[in-house]
Amino acid sequence: MALTIAFLRHARKSTEPLIDMRLLSRPGFTMAVVTSGLTGAAMYGGLLLFPLYFQEVLRQTPTEAGLMLLAMGLGSALALPFAGVLSDQKGPAVVCLAGSMILMIGTAPFFVLPHLPTAGFAVVLFLRGIGLALAQMPAMTAAYGAVEKHETGDAATLVNIGQRLGGALGAIATIIVLAHDSSGDDTGLKWALMLLLGFAIAALLTSRGLPDKK
Repeated sequence: MALTIAFLRHARKSTEPLIDMRLLSRPGFTMAVVTSGLTGAAMYGGLLLFPLYFQEVLRQTPTEAGLMLLAMGLGSALALPFAGVLSDQKGPAVVCLAGSMILMIGTAPFFVLPHLPTAGFAVVLFLRGIGLALAQMPAMTAAYGAVEKHETGDAATLVNIGQRLGGALGAIATIIVLAHDSSGDDTGLKWALMLLLGFAIAALLTSRGLPDKK
């Protein structure tokens, strides 16, 4: 932490910093980085939690639980090409807002309707994958749209750092919630699902601050 603070202070004072941290003083860019981090937290937290959920609640084998994640990956893969097109047509803020809402819809059923059939959960995961793609890609687009052409390299680095930090923090927070549950039932899973829903809600709120350039 001390080294990170020292690096930030040096980068802000240097005339030719390794990474131009002054980009974070632009509200639109900062909101884009934060939104990318939150969607990263929702994605990696989910990748950790859902296999455990399927094994504990649905009594699936580890192989079956892992295969269920293919539905989420398929949803993201199919939605990614449309995310860029829609961002160009409607603006990244609108698309990211819609993606965050779909991400919420793809998370809530896991503790609201815990007894869906396997096919039902696959559909929910598919929607969640679509939501992740529509929320994360436009946030990156908005970040690059908020800087000048010569600042794109620093912007890309900061967005990448935000995504990695968000993903790591999301995974860590999910593990902490699960590890501190001593009830012996699925209460820890429910709290972890609530955490993922919280990431989606936070992304919904921060996406409202994205620069809406078409």
